[in-house]
Amino acid sequence: MTGNLVAELIRIGVPPRNVTKIIAKTIGVSEKTARNKVNGQSEWTVPEAMTINQELFGCKQRIEYLFASTPTDPAA
Repeated sequence: MTGNLVAELIRIGVPPRNVTKIIAKTIGVSEKTARNKVNGQSEWTVPEAMTINQELFGCKQRIEYLFASTPTDPAA
């Protein structure tokens, strides 16, 4: 699960129920595919990670932090 990604999206104001919808729209996949990626059932691609960081966070987050398999401290 990409808990950091979800937490940061919520932190910037995305309602929890809309997280997969926003991700799906941003990377051009179905909501089911986005949900599978968020839940760790499918892998993220580097272009997807870069697009999410650029479009949703203005490249202000570290990709390693956003897509860590376990939640981590953003300052680490």
